[in-house]
Amino acid sequence: MYPYLKKIRVGVSLIVFCALLLLFVDITNVTRVPLVELPASLQFLPALMETVRMGVVPAGLIAVFLLTLIAGRVYCSSICPLGTLQDLVIALSRKTRGPRKYRFHQAYTVLHYSFLAVMVAGAAAGSLVLIDLLDPYSFFGRIAFVLARPGVVGANNAAAWVFAQLHVFLLYAVPFHAAAPAVLILTLSMLGVLVWMSYYHGRLFCNLLCPTGAMLSILSRVSLFRLAFNNEECRDCSLCEKVCKAESIDYKKRTLDFSRCVSCFDCIDACPAIGVEYRFRYSKKKDEPPPPDAKRAVNAKRREMLRQSAGLVAAAASVTALTAASSHSGSIASADGATPSAGTVAAGTAPPEVYSYTRRGVVTPPGSRSAAHFTTSCTSCYLCVSACPSQVIAPSFLEYGLAGILQPKMDYSQAYCAYECTVCTSVCPSGALLPLALPEKKETQLGRAKFNKDDCIVITKKTDCGACSEHCPTKAVQMVKTDGLFLPKMTEDLCVGCGACEHACPTRPNKAIFVQASPVHGKAQKPVQKKIEEKKEIPVEFPF
Repeated sequence: MYPYLKKIRVGVSLIVFCALLLLFVDITNVTRVPLVELPASLQFLPALMETVRMGVVPAGLIAVFLLTLIAGRVYCSSICPLGTLQDLVIALSRKTRGPRKYRFHQAYTVLHYSFLAVMVAGAAAGSLVLIDLLDPYSFFGRIAFVLARPGVVGANNAAAWVFAQLHVFLLYAVPFHAAAPAVLILTLSMLGVLVWMSYYHGRLFCNLLCPTGAMLSILSRVSLFRLAFNNEECRDCSLCEKVCKAESIDYKKRTLDFSRCVSCFDCIDACPAIGVEYRFRYSKKKDEPPPPDAKRAVNAKRREMLRQSAGLVAAAASVTALTAASSHSGSIASADGATPSAGTVAAGTAPPEVYSYTRRGVVTPPGSRSAAHFTTSCTSCYLCVSACPSQVIAPSFLEYGLAGILQPKMDYSQAYCAYECTVCTSVCPSGALLPLALPEKKETQLGRAKFNKDDCIVITKKTDCGACSEHCPTKAVQMVKTDGLFLPKMTEDLCVGCGACEHACPTRPNKAIFVQASPVHGKAQKPVQKKIEEKKEIPVEFPF
């Protein structure tokens, strides 16, 4: 069985990686139906958050727990797409720099668990900034959606144009909405750091920064099966240590830190004998304990790490306090849903009317219930962003404040929320977007449309329009003749905040009609349907 462990691991990891990547870059929605439940059930940290908040334990979370307790961190090597991405970079480094020779080093246990403690404290305080940035599935989702998907869309549209010139219409152009420059730059920067860490230090991200890796490393300490040295067969060739990308093997002392091991089985594959085994934890074969000098060295190293991490913990605590404060003072905290402007506004002075989030707030997707619930539950995995058929859900940057960095928002400048769609509410793994039945979704009020006639082209250009009324699915906007002009009349109680009117409005740069965000989603009234009286036909006698 040993010779096939690595092959099985590589095969499973590539299948999962390709399936998840396809889910984010698929522009035809062909794979969405069979794969829609896969990422939601496999995202360990979001599923854990959903369990804590909602009291519902997903089957995928139970499976990951059991898998780790039985076999160690197989999740990190075979199921996590960010882990597979790191392995691809490591394979590239071997091709370009020659065989990478790793060396054992002491674990960054204190630093890693300190990061985890800060993330947990931040989440308890209402800030998910570190989880949004470092959760492996969220990290991979941003890379796939922000960087990979535009390439797929561009290639498709270029091929569609070429085929169209040949009068072959096998493909069609797909609308492309690029992420904001700040989101693109941040994603590229984080990817650059990940590539550097993987290229030169193997799985350092998994054992230093990753919150999922920290949690699973705790569980793997008591796993039933684990890698261990076979002292009778070991030839002291050091090949196992040289290929260990977690740098957790010390061949001289014949010890293996299984809490850092990601179960890639490279050591078994590289061993010319059976010096490293994957065996039952409580088997009769015992490992030789390290000598007393080694124990003293390890304790000294741990004391040094504690001293070095004191400053880091203090700095991280400051970040947590800052993000917690921003979550209360940011845009979502205002009573009317409007985002405070960057400058100082004097008391009683109205802010200038500009088309920005200053006057309309940040509209959260359907199923979020409220801005507070959304920003304290969303892990920025971008499943809803990639799944949205109309692409109205887009990545944000700091619109929610630092505590909600990169979390999705409704961007009506590029699309509007389809009245008959609930896709986004069915793919969220963390409970930030709760499932909505279609009738309930049609009555959910994300915000209310507001009309500023000074910007309307009916006033400014003395021309008829009515685009907002034509696109409104609930007839909350009606064109009424006022002073000889047909102007929109708002019935806000009917508005669901879908943004169809705002998206259709042709005025630039300020929209004459826009959706004012509701901090807490309300319930819209149903439009009154008037019965149309049928005209009774009077029978006419046959003329001849």
